[in-house]
Amino acid sequence: MKQMEKIMWGLVLIAVGIILCLNAAEITDIDIFFNGWWTLFIIVPCSINLFTERKKFGSIIGIIIGVLLLLSCNDVIDFSDMWKFVIPVILILWGLKLLLGGSFGKNKLPVDSEINEDNKYYATFSGKNLDYTDRKVENMELTATFGGIKLDLRNAKLKNETVIRVAVTFGGIDIKLPDDVNVIDNTSSIFGGIESKKKYKKEAKKTIYITGSAVFGGVDIK
Repeated sequence: MKQMEKIMWGLVLIAVGIILCLNAAEITDIDIFFNGWWTLFIIVPCSINLFTERKKFGSIIGIIIGVLLLLSCNDVIDFSDMWKFVIPVILILWGLKLLLGGSFGKNKLPVDSEINEDNKYYATFSGKNLDYTDRKVENMELTATFGGIKLDLRNAKLKNETVIRVAVTFGGIDIKLPDDVNVIDNTSSIFGGIESKKKYKKEAKKTIYITGSAVFGGVDIK
């Protein structure tokens, strides 16, 4: 994926360079600083991500917003009217993603994802620290809404396969794991996401499945 991303960015830079050279030689007169040219800094990266990233939903939203801003800058649509449609369109696409994802089983986990009520934790306009040192870990659910949760599993008693369901809205979740664990990301995000510093290890015997969603927030795995 990284190689494909480099290739596509390379093609974009070459194309811009050729246009500038042709303009300098007075062969063409292409104005790259047209009305709303700055929206390309939204549209182009998101378009490239469609081909290089596994999760494409955030990129689609970015393209939609970028195109609407470009149309607004060129007086095709009114700026105030544009924002009336952005949120509803995002909600519709998010709902379709949930429905279609669930219907076709794309987000189905290969393990039992049942979560006991005792293993559900919430942080709303607050913070919560969870230290599972020497404690047995079952499947968990973490919900952070305008708040944060810190979960330390470095010295916990993990099963071979564990599901951690996250729901982040304008908040953050930090999860610390031992070295001998692989992480599989199965989340969805809008202007947020999951960042894992864990590299895949073939010899690791335990796997953590991270599922759920992040909206204007993120999950950091260390």
